[in-house]
Amino acid sequence: MATLITREEHQRRQRRRRRQFLGIVVVIMVFLGMLHLIDTAVGIYKKVTDPTEKMKEYESLLRSVVMYDPAYFNGLENVSDSFIKQTSVWGTIFELIEKGQWESLERSEDERAILPGVDVSAFAAKLYGPSVQLTHGTFTDDFGLEYVYDESLQGYLIPVTSTENSYSPTVVQLQNKDGKLRVSAGYISNTSDGITQGVTQSKPQKYADYIFERGLDREWYLTGIEESEWKAEEGDIIRQETTADLVYDPTGALQQQLDENSTLGGDK
Repeated sequence: MATLITREEHQRRQRRRRRQFLGIVVVIMVFLGMLHLIDTAVGIYKKVTDPTEKMKEYESLLRSVVMYDPAYFNGLENVSDSFIKQTSVWGTIFELIEKGQWESLERSEDERAILPGVDVSAFAAKLYGPSVQLTHGTFTDDFGLEYVYDESLQGYLIPVTSTENSYSPTVVQLQNKDGKLRVSAGYISNTSDGITQGVTQSKPQKYADYIFERGLDREWYLTGIEESEWKAEEGDIIRQETTADLVYDPTGALQQQLDENSTLGGDK
């Protein structure tokens, strides 16, 4: 026999069902919110702890230093003004190429790119610290290339040819210890195949530790290079062939390499 309920009891049951339904909705929303917070926290943690992006930044920053394969040193007072200038000049060139701004530089009458001295000074401050004050002037780098500084143009006339191989860095470790940042970099050998095509070997031929210290602005600046605990395996060492009298356009080769890397990145 059916049980009759009063109108008031029916309304109370409806209100109870609505409260239960709202309670379930609130629980689901809270649960979803917690999942979102956890996912965000995990993302932030990975971003903070994953050194990949920072390692790539140091690879770009150190490219102009590694290319010259410099001797170890402790303190900028133990390196020449020419070393500071040549690494700052090429560091600026690499940045302009990466930004796609190299081709837009003003050219001299003999078609040499005019690299603004103010940009070179800015890179020197970025790599070595704001206390480094460059005295701009003509110099010859370790490859025997002359970089003429034109006072009237306030810039360096960049040579268009080179006869040397060089290295590119691959950062394998970042270690913050005793107030210093030790950046361990492998040296990838860049050789030349033909007139303008750059070919890069895949394995480091050697390693070195680049020492960074904090400046007054709390940024890290290069202050030395030391021997690294990282060692190239014997099977990875590649005999360097003699490349005397080989002439090629280094900036063209660099641009081609960057274009190739960009194409490969887009295929992934």
